[in-house]
Amino acid sequence: MATNTNIFIDKETNNWFKACIALNVTKEGLTNFVETEIKHVHNSIGRSCGNCCTQNLVGCPTKGICKKSRNCNYHTQTKQPRQCPVKLCELVAKNVTSLHRYNGPSWFNTKAELWSTDQWQIAKCFFPPDGYINVSSIHDTDFNGVLSVLLNCKHFDSCISFTIAPKPPAPECLLTKARQIGRAIRHTTNCKVTDAELHDFLQTLDTLLADPKCLANEPTATAARTKLLNLQKDRLSLTELGELLKEANQTVIKAKETGERFSENAERTLTVGLQTLEAAILAGEIRLESKAQDMIVRIQQAANEKEKEDYERAVADLLSRLVEYYRDTVSYVPLSTLNHSLDKHVQDVYVTPKIHRINIENDGRRTKQEQILTYRDCFCRSDHLSRRTYLQGEPGSGKTSFAAKLVYDWCNVHGPSTESEKEQTTFGDVDILHNFKFLFFISLRDSRNHTYVTHMIKTQLIYKIYAEDEWERAYKLVLKIMKNVMYLVVQDGLDEWPCEHAVPSMDGIPKDHCLVLTTSRPWKLADERIKNSQIDILLEVEGISDPEEFNEKLLRCLLDETKDLKETVKQFQTFLKGRGLESISSSPMLYTLVLCTYVDHMAESLTGSSMCELYTTMLENLCKKANTQISYFDQYHLSPVKAFACTKYIRPNIDHIDSISKAAFSFLFSNKKESSLVFSDIDLSAHLSETAKQFALDSGILSKRKGKRCTDQTLSFVHKTIQEFLTAFHINRNADVIDDVLSGYLKRHNNAYRDISQMFIFRCGFNISAANKLSSMMNELNVYGVYGHYFQDCIISGYREAVANKNSPIHLHLSHFDFDSDNAEDLIQIWTLNTSHARFLKVHLAWRRFSNIYVTIRSQDASSADCHGPGSVSLHARQDPDVANRDDREEIRSSTSCIEFDLSSCHNLERLVLIGTHVTVLSNALMGLKKLEHLTIERCKCEAIDLSHCVHINSIRIIGSSLLCNCKELDLSSCNNLKLLELENYECFQMH
Repeated sequence: MATNTNIFIDKETNNWFKACIALNVTKEGLTNFVETEIKHVHNSIGRSCGNCCTQNLVGCPTKGICKKSRNCNYHTQTKQPRQCPVKLCELVAKNVTSLHRYNGPSWFNTKAELWSTDQWQIAKCFFPPDGYINVSSIHDTDFNGVLSVLLNCKHFDSCISFTIAPKPPAPECLLTKARQIGRAIRHTTNCKVTDAELHDFLQTLDTLLADPKCLANEPTATAARTKLLNLQKDRLSLTELGELLKEANQTVIKAKETGERFSENAERTLTVGLQTLEAAILAGEIRLESKAQDMIVRIQQAANEKEKEDYERAVADLLSRLVEYYRDTVSYVPLSTLNHSLDKHVQDVYVTPKIHRINIENDGRRTKQEQILTYRDCFCRSDHLSRRTYLQGEPGSGKTSFAAKLVYDWCNVHGPSTESEKEQTTFGDVDILHNFKFLFFISLRDSRNHTYVTHMIKTQLIYKIYAEDEWERAYKLVLKIMKNVMYLVVQDGLDEWPCEHAVPSMDGIPKDHCLVLTTSRPWKLADERIKNSQIDILLEVEGISDPEEFNEKLLRCLLDETKDLKETVKQFQTFLKGRGLESISSSPMLYTLVLCTYVDHMAESLTGSSMCELYTTMLENLCKKANTQISYFDQYHLSPVKAFACTKYIRPNIDHIDSISKAAFSFLFSNKKESSLVFSDIDLSAHLSETAKQFALDSGILSKRKGKRCTDQTLSFVHKTIQEFLTAFHINRNADVIDDVLSGYLKRHNNAYRDISQMFIFRCGFNISAANKLSSMMNELNVYGVYGHYFQDCIISGYREAVANKNSPIHLHLSHFDFDSDNAEDLIQIWTLNTSHARFLKVHLAWRRFSNIYVTIRSQDASSADCHGPGSVSLHARQDPDVANRDDREEIRSSTSCIEFDLSSCHNLERLVLIGTHVTVLSNALMGLKKLEHLTIERCKCEAIDLSHCVHINSIRIIGSSLLCNCKELDLSSCNNLKLLELENYECFQMH
């Protein structure tokens, strides 16, 4: 704050006061310049020995210092004149004398023993004759001492533009004038300076500081000139003025210490001025105190506004970086698992997926509901945003592609749109994505070392879009954003996240601002640690809704312009139908594999719908990429599995495939689950030689990714199903591992059968005997929980794979059976092999959909001729391996069929559930069920219900069932353990 420098009432006294301050300001402006040049002088005169004192170098007597006498005050007994032992100090003294303008150095002020180390002791040789012996630096030296160095040392002749101390009649130089100003100020009797004198004083000092030779370019001299101008214009602050005045007062004290005569009036005037100024400062502080808070508030408001502007600018920058990064990475998806480098923009290959809402019932059952076609359905329930959405689907069903399309649409909403003007008919409600100011996409398979979502965001996003020196600032920005705006986290591949926790931790993240979409395989969501209450919305993707559109988009990306696109689409559809592969539309990954194979003119190798054959074709293509050598299996080199028999690129690489298969097995069944899918180069080296590893990388079987550091590299199989396929092949070559490894693995890990279900299906295609044995092991475990139908589905898929590969004898083990019309044709074959082991049987036929299928429950004495319906048809093992073929399924539904269950061998059956009006229970059907504990008959036709052998039964529920004969009683006399009896709309005349 500028203030008035009129401390005194009398103006001329104030002028003198200003002149005192000006001397100190000028001295400070000269300080750096003088100190720098004295260093040059110090270096040029040579170095002393450091042992000789000044008395040793000065003769006795020496004019102005001492007179020769017996008792010399300067030379003592121990400090007598003598020569320097090394003859250095005399040379320094001689050089100093030659530099002195008047050849009379001030020996009395200097200490020769310090000449070698202290440059200012050399400068003191050019001071006035005495009074400065205790001055140790330029900062302790007064204005007169500094000017004396400039005047007396001839070195400065080359540093100043004017002639220093010229002889009369030449006018005095600026240095001489400045020294005279100092004397006039210090020795004044009245402490008064006129306006004209003050003007001349300040002009002289300013001109000195502005000397063009050196001082004009010296920052401290420039700063001093500014202070002189502010002093003249009364623009110095009270605090600054007080400091300068204290320095001026200190100058008086030092001058008196040097013996210089200083006017008592001048000393008194300076003291009064300092006291007056301190009082003014105190008064100013009191006045300012009331304004300080207002100023602080205004400053804080300005700081807050600045902070807000900086925050908004950083937010906009982060948003822009994320959009750009996603458009360069996430928005591109591999066109095929055969070649990950051949990627296309998601918009070029994306077609609407078939996604259904899954309802979680009160009893935990999960039932498929309506198909969803909007983003709102993904994130909203009852018009309210839901925090946790899970999208489940089998491998290659399109989960990641859906997530990539979601990210792409979000980018178009929050960045410059790259979308065409064509309006989307499904998932076109992108306006809902406006709710999410930010979207953080996380690939969970790449986050094996992280548990917290925030850490995943840091490593996968912040480290990729910011420079290293910006990482910490950007991370703090993300944490702040999470507290202030609504955002979406997309977690892709929960089943590929190898961590002991069920889901990534959201600890520390405000829940009211965050929505999470997680993709996963269904088995992962069956983890009991993922509570139903933690799933707000559950969706399931079942492949693509329009295979023809998918064909056209993929072929447009694969074919050159000379091909007729429409015609090729028709040819490919004919090919699919001829090979029975139309059903693979439920797996875009396999669909793309077949299509790419078709385009590569290898379609002749695809026969039927065997998963083993499809993945063999994939392996064949991958081998070809690394080694084009051709060789066939023959009578001398037998094919290790039936699926490899007609291949030509596998045999030349079979040794590598064996090694890689062993590695796939070792990692998949490793005790360290975190390295089962993603592993280090060091871990892989324990299983593969360098040549085998290079083959795996060249072929694309393995992929390697760089981490933050060049040494931090991770590897994984190109897709988990490839790893499972190779694992099954290794087991086929080493059957003993079923007992040695798989048995222990299944016992150590809860629900481990889910981890190996896909591998088991491949085993059924390779070697049904080993698969039979493995199914027996799994069936003995606790595989029939809330999500128990998963194991039944696994066994059915394995049966279908065995049939597709014409493997026999099929004897897959299953003890819990849940029949409906979708699975009946294959499950009935498995039932016939397991009747004596069956513990649970449920038959549930919804009559509205499947009115032409009839079920008869009988025992050995019942006749199939009693089956009610238009006709009796027995179902045998199916010859067509494509059990999911749509045309075949419709044919079954339109036929008049009868399925008979003979329960006479079901000696271990504990629970029987029969539901549906097309289910008929014959009179003696339950006679052999001695271990039956629970019976449910709902809406069935019953000839009679004979419970005479059911001595262990403890619950009976008969609801809405009708009698086919004049049965007048329900005999419960043998049911000694009965605890629950529920009869509803069931007429019987008497119970015993």
